[in-house]
Amino acid sequence: KSAMFRSRIIDRKILIGILKHGYGFWTLIYNDAELLISTDIDHIDKNSNSNNYSHYQTHPQGSLKLETYIKHRAEILIKTLIIQKQIEHYNKVLEKKKIENIKKN
Repeated sequence: KSAMFRSRIIDRKILIGILKHGYGFWTLIYNDAELLISTDIDHIDKNSNSNNYSHYQTHPQGSLKLETYIKHRAEILIKTLIIQKQIEHYNKVLEKKKIENIKKN
């Protein structure tokens, strides 16, 4: 499977980890034996020419850096979900106004 597909799997597992362990419990999420995030990251590193993970693992505090990566990805994912919800709400408001304008004319 491609690195991009694996990244999506990791993102999904990060969100599941947040639901399971709570926001901010990055060590628990990273070490969760059911999620196996570290295994997915290792798989990307072994099978990809370019990735976002190697510099985290080669750092002397590798697991700490990977937990920082998980936190960073979680923040991006949550912001993306919030923006998506805002766009959906905005589109509903626009549609409602469009219908109201049609009824007026």
